[in-house]
Formats: sequence, C-alpha cells, structure tokens
Amino acid sequence: MEDEAKAPSSHAHIQSRGPGGDRSSSSLASSTSESILSARSLHSSDVSSIVENGRTYANDRYFMPCDEAEQMRLSMLHRVYLNALDGRLTRANLSSAELGRVLDVGAGPGDWAIAAAKRWPAADVVAADAAMLPTSSGSPSAFVSIAAAAYARDPWAFSTPFDYIHLRGLKGAFRSWAAIYGAARAALAPDGVIEVVEMDDVVGLAASAPEGSATKTLLGAAKKAAERGGRGVGIEHVGKEALERAGFVRCAEWSARVPTRDVKEKEEAARSRRGLGKLMLVVLAEGLEASCLRLLTRGAGWSAARVREMSEVAKGELIKGEVAKEGVLVKVCYGKKVDDDEENDEDDSDEDDTNDDNDQG
Repeated sequence: MEDEAKAPSSHAHIQSRGPGGDRSSSSLASSTSESILSARSLHSSDVSSIVENGRTYANDRYFMPCDEAEQMRLSMLHRVYLNALDGRLTRANLSSAELGRVLDVGAGPGDWAIAAAKRWPAADVVAADAAMLPTSSGSPSAFVSIAAAAYARDPWAFSTPFDYIHLRGLKGAFRSWAAIYGAARAALAPDGVIEVVEMDDVVGLAASAPEGSATKTLLGAAKKAAERGGRGVGIEHVGKEALERAGFVRCAEWSARVPTRDVKEKEEAARSRRGLGKLMLVVLAEGLEASCLRLLTRGAGWSAARVREMSEVAKGELIKGEVAKEGVLVKVCYGKKVDDDEENDEDDSDEDDTNDDNDQG
C-alpha cells in the first residue's frame, strides 16, 4: 500500500513571535532548514489540487475537500474541540519546558498549530496537511511565520525528531493506522508524546439516526464506500490499546459528548459552553456534503445531485433534532515513546500516574 505510512504532504513551519519580536527571513529560513529537509515560501503555485463536482480536493485519495468552505467549517470545528476539551489544546500531561518541537498532522487551516505556537512560545511548531491552501483572508495570524515544503515520497522524513505529535480529525485518511503510529513513533524523540483526537461524526451520526431517515441512508452509504476503498471513517483507531500495540507506553484515553442543542445552565462554568450546541449543529450540517460527496460519487455510483439533495434532507433532520439526540462523541488517546531498553521499566510504572494524567483538569 503506497501511502500506508504517509502523512499529508504539505508542511508549514510555524514559529511564535513575541511582543516586539520578529524573525528575519534569513533566520526563519535557517531555522526551517534545520527542522524540515526542504523549505521555501508558500505560494499558490506550491499547492496542487483537484476540482471535482464543484469542490476542491488536495489529492486523488483523501475524501474530504480542502476549499475555503471546508477551511471555514474546520475553524468552527476547532472551537468545538476546544470547548469539548475544556479550553485545552491537549489532554496529555505536557511540560512546556520539555517541548522543543511540535508536529500537528492534519493541520487544516492551522488553528490548532497557531494556538500551540502561542501557548508554547519557545517551541517550534510544524503544521502538516495535504493542502495548506491560502484563503481570501490571507495570513491567519500576525503572530506566526509560515514557510512550506513538499515531500513527494516520505512526509515523515524530518531531520530532527519531535517532542509532541498531534493528530486530529484524520479518520479516512489512511489505509493503516498501525503504520501511521509506527511512523509517528519513529519521528518522536525519546519521551516524546503522541496524541490522537477524533469526532465520531460519520459512523456515530449514522448510528444515531432513525431507520429510513436520509441521515442514515446517506452516512451509511458513505461508511460502506469508505470501507470498500480501504480507508474506514470510524474511530476504532483511537484507543490506548492501539497505541500500546505500536509500542507506546503510559497510554490513556478520554472521551466526551458534544451536545447539538444549547442547554440553559445557571452555573458559572456553563458560560463558556453557551452557543456550543448551535455551533456543533452548524459544523455537522455543513459537513454532510463535504463528508459524502467524493465517497459516494466515486465509490457508490451516486450522482453529485443526489448526494446534495440527500444532504439537504439530512440537514433538516439535524435541525429538527431527529439525529444525534445524545450529542456527538469526541475521543482522545495519547501515549509516550521511550527507548526500547527503557520500555520494560515504563511498563512497570505506577498505573495511578496514567490515571492522574487522564483526569487532569
């Protein structure tokens, strides 16, 4: 399988700029060349894409589009993830002092990577995605510098390992998650941490829909098409057991459900969640066509018009509250890499330590 261990092939090197501080183009190029094998400025000519049924895709394999409409949806989804994680960028127990290099795989419009560069200003944050497409709004933040590099053969071939690798929203991107976890482990420095985050908004959403509904028909067909193509859109790969099989230790997992309806709460802590249900509903509704168009036109013989018509009906079911009544599942797993000769010692570590990491704030 030619792309089993391949991550997205476009990389943006994001470095924090402190107040009054700046990095000259020469210092940025120098820093980038140390961490990425080949680097140059991001221009529209650097990004190849495919226009299909009115949507833009990064390559011939990944089922999700990368056009501006999808970038905007992903930015809203980033806000949903942050809220689900209680405002945190990660569930893993990370020490800022130990974070020299951070890799965000599947960076999309770069919201998480930009936030990470601000959260850990001393770290070099590298954002990787199949397409870092410039949008009409231009640069996403005045606090970051961006350079890009393309890897045609080995997207994991960084010259310097990472202390933390973050993967989010990549279900359906790979044929073998075992291979991806192995490649990620090789790209981590000793004591480095991997974290994987997913939302069950295809298989889980279909399961929550009533029999005979447009949502179940649409997403059920998309699920089967993805499986026939060898890239399932479930979230079975998110779990401590999957990381342990890849050689990670001190693994843990965490989950929460994001509501699709706003609930009136009086508690002070609930203020940050106001509007979350409506935001989740918009993200889901706008994601129906995006998730299904390529899968069903390529893998199930549907016309683009049929996909769009069914997506509109499914949107109505979401808005009426007929689907996802219990919310949508977000699941996180993370683990640590140790040298092979230290692995046995880590296996004997106190189990309570892992639980403490998982339960933190």
